[in-house]
Amino acid sequence: MRDYPSNKRLLLFSGSSNTELTDKVAEHLGIKTGDVTRRKFKNGELHIRFDESVRGADVFVMQSCGDPVNDNIMELLIMLDALKRASAGMINCIIPITPMQGRIKKLREGNQ
Repeated sequence: MRDYPSNKRLLLFSGSSNTELTDKVAEHLGIKTGDVTRRKFKNGELHIRFDESVRGADVFVMQSCGDPVNDNIMELLIMLDALKRASAGMINCIIPITPMQGRIKKLREGNQ
């Protein structure tokens, strides 16, 4: 792993699609996953709030885009918008390809 400048804050947040994977990545990096409050209203709207300051930090958001695809993508976009509005220094998306895992496994086994 590349050395990370000690004067930068590295924050890792998880979307709701795969929090366990994000926790494992955070553990591997020796950091904790950032706290996010998600609230879904009766009309389907989503409210996202980051429970810590992201101002000037290098932020990574991990969210897969599996089922329900539309909900997961919209959640990711809302999180990115909230980070931009909160003045995060650099915003990065990590999108694991979990929707294709079953198909890739079948192709490797020779079943099509």
